[in-house]
Amino acid sequence: MVRKASKTLRRILQRGLRRATTRWDASVVLIAVCVAMGVACTISGGPVTARIGAALAVICCGAIALGSPERLRDRFGTLLGVLPAIVGLVFLAFVKTAVPALALAFCLLIAIAAWCQDFHAPVPPLVRNLPGADSRSVPQFPATVRAFTRWGLAAGVWGTALCALVGAGTAGFAWGAGWCLAMALPAVIQGVRNRAAGRSIRRALDAYSPVFAMPYAGGAIFHIEMWERYIRAAGLPYIIVTMQERTLDLLAEATDVPIIVPAEASVLAVRETMPASLKAAFYVHNSGLNTLFFAAAPGVVDVFLHHGDGDKQSSSNPKSRKYDILYVAGQGAIDRYAMRGINIPREKFVIGGRPQTETIEVADRGILGLQVPTVLYAPTWAGRPPNDHFSSLPWGPRIVQQLLDRGARIIFRPHPVSRRAHDSRAIIESIEKMLERATATTGIEHIYGAQAETQWGVTEVTNASDAMVSDVSGIVTDYMQSGKPFAMVTTNCTVEQFRAQYPTSRGAYVISLVEPQTMESALDDMFGPDTLHDLRWRQRDYYLGGFNGDLQPSQAFVGLLNELANDQPITLDPSGFNS
Repeated sequence: MVRKASKTLRRILQRGLRRATTRWDASVVLIAVCVAMGVACTISGGPVTARIGAALAVICCGAIALGSPERLRDRFGTLLGVLPAIVGLVFLAFVKTAVPALALAFCLLIAIAAWCQDFHAPVPPLVRNLPGADSRSVPQFPATVRAFTRWGLAAGVWGTALCALVGAGTAGFAWGAGWCLAMALPAVIQGVRNRAAGRSIRRALDAYSPVFAMPYAGGAIFHIEMWERYIRAAGLPYIIVTMQERTLDLLAEATDVPIIVPAEASVLAVRETMPASLKAAFYVHNSGLNTLFFAAAPGVVDVFLHHGDGDKQSSSNPKSRKYDILYVAGQGAIDRYAMRGINIPREKFVIGGRPQTETIEVADRGILGLQVPTVLYAPTWAGRPPNDHFSSLPWGPRIVQQLLDRGARIIFRPHPVSRRAHDSRAIIESIEKMLERATATTGIEHIYGAQAETQWGVTEVTNASDAMVSDVSGIVTDYMQSGKPFAMVTTNCTVEQFRAQYPTSRGAYVISLVEPQTMESALDDMFGPDTLHDLRWRQRDYYLGGFNGDLQPSQAFVGLLNELANDQPITLDPSGFNS
């Protein structure tokens, strides 16, 4: 019983202390009570009460130095640095004895130690490819050393408070002060290193004067690669700011543009990576961390590019309301938001087509009569069930077998994320073995593995194919540019339900896995008379903006970049299809 009660009491105390040191209002109350009790004890007179007052003063300083939450320190850092000295002066004003005088001296030392302990906080950002900046990370003291010095400073504060209570006098205060300053020394050394490196990076950023930034909080660099080359085409300096250190070197291998990783996921750290020269930030990933960039650079125009244009929820996320401009491929993207009840003012949208589809070859024909038609099978990744679980990959072997039975050459291109999951990777490997066996039997060379997934992009696999089978995915909209027939797979809807909920499928031959007979009928239609030809071409303009004249999507995008760089009004009708 006693043991259980002691554990309960310890849990309550730990919870209370944690709340007191992480909540702004609780910390203020703790400090205010400490000061009030200390002043009251000191004014009441007598050596015992003076000691209690001095002890409370030290405890108050410790609470300020060690217990203040990040929000409080960020807003009132300078004030918190001098509060211990103010507390000491209050005691000295009321009492002329030695103990309060020592308390004042110790409070001043605590102020210095607390400032030193906080000095290590501004770890500099990591950088690559930034002219004039050292790409090496600043050596940091081990985590064990940092933890020991932090707890050592706390122990010094409380130990000196105890000395004040028992009347240890000058010796107790001297030992406490020396200990606290010693605990702060590693932080001073680290702080000098960090601040020097941070100033160097900031100077290099200011000298580079980027006009644009690409903030990124995702982990797959293909999102950045999809748009970075078109931002480069404007010929204006820009930077990539990634929130994940693991993507830094991957991006550095893919581009020579400056890449920066903020020291931490906080507004202050991100602000250090956003120089005053920035005019616009281009987002390719709708991460919750994007709000850090909004807060860090409020004067910058935030543009959401969408890394794909499909019927998934990620292409019509309510978070998109926060951006200043939504750059979309066609009217279909605007209507998608409205269809899902996401009300965004029309003036926020700019239709610019898909620059990524410019080099896709247009073929105004079906595959009827081709001796060996080439079919691209491009299933999306598993997603996050239940809302974004659209992948047909679990049924992939069955789909591929149907295509093989029709004498097709297969280009197998699973989503890049699919190989990360064990189950998906096993299915991918089984399909590749099927294709290997089929080649040995028929002599038809199928395309899969590195060639289809990394050596070739969407343009190459589209140009090399005569038709496609996919599911709810951005590749469907890109494939529309070719004019070639395609089928879409739904794993949990009837054909009628699927066409109603996912409008990109209205120009597709739909395979419903809940209606097994549609597998053969849809493929028969796609391989046969291609009855959806005319509807598919109308959808092409609806989803891709109708860029059929002299102005190409990449030119429209560069035009937007120049307008943003020169603070010009944004043209809402670059292609004639925005009205």
